Amino acid sequence: MNDGVVLTKIKDHLRVTWDYQDDDIKDMIAEGKDYIEGIAGPTDFTTVGLAFYLLKNYCRYNWSGSGMYFEQHYRSDLLKLQLKNAVTFRRNNP
Repeated sequence: MNDGVVLTKIKDHLRVTWDYQDDDIKDMIAEGKDYIEGIAGPTDFTTVGLAFYLLKNYCRYNWSGSGMYFEQHYRSDLLKLQLKNAVTFRRNNP
């Protein structure tokens, strides 16, 4: 998935049909990626899966002004991603 597809999918998730806030949403996506990687380590957001699920929901929480609750509500999923990334790293770096 390239950046344009990610933006489209996030906008669909947020139910945003206009374009004038695309820059704000792109910034939110970048912040979300950085936030999630800060917890789970290097992460691939280019495929549909747990990482992209978390990114969509990070953006939804921030879009609605509830960003402070994201980690609390998705703690177990963030831990799963952290463990998955650790296993992948270990497998690729014996």
